[in-house]
Amino acid sequence: MINLEQMMFFYRLYYADWYIGLYMLINGLLYSSVGTWLGYKVGIKLQQVMGE
Repeated sequence: MINLEQMMFFYRLYYADWYIGLYMLINGLLYSSVGTWLGYKVGIKLQQVMGE
């Protein structure tokens, strides 16, 4: 959380607000989609191990 606040502080010194918002939106969607995909794959493997 502190790292995010530091990044936001320093980005405001150099970049426009629309760039910050777009950057956070893209990273949020990218990391969320990768995490969802990996979680789905692990869930499938765990169901196979449990035999359901």
